[in-house]
Amino acid sequence: MQAADDVFLVINPEPPSITDAYGVLKALHTRNAQLPVKLIVNRSTNTEEAERTARNFQKASAKFLNKSIDVLGWIPDDPIVRKAVIAQSPYLLEYPNSRAAKAIDDLVHAYLDFPSNYKLGVKGFLTKMLFHK
Repeated sequence: MQAADDVFLVINPEPPSITDAYGVLKALHTRNAQLPVKLIVNRSTNTEEAERTARNFQKASAKFLNKSIDVLGWIPDDPIVRKAVIAQSPYLLEYPNSRAAKAIDDLVHAYLDFPSNYKLGVKGFLTKMLFHK
């Protein structure tokens, strides 16, 4: 992760997920305090839960690590994902109009809107894939 242009830290609203993610963030921060980290809240039941989870994680990061974390967005807890897993098919392909698939699309666009110090990398790849068909 230290070699990445950006790190996507994905958390669920449950305490074990938040604790584990904080441990990962602390380890990364210890080695490279300048590494850009983007937070994604996964499997959230609603916007309020996602925002509360992200806000609490940001507060802990700022208080204990003096590290600012950008929130990229959230992915709803969508039963379509389970159906796609059982069918062994990516839900983005199998159910492109599902709430989870639309949330992924929103996350990609939000990420592309963030300023970057890099000309290529993931942003270059996603820009080519999405806008140069």
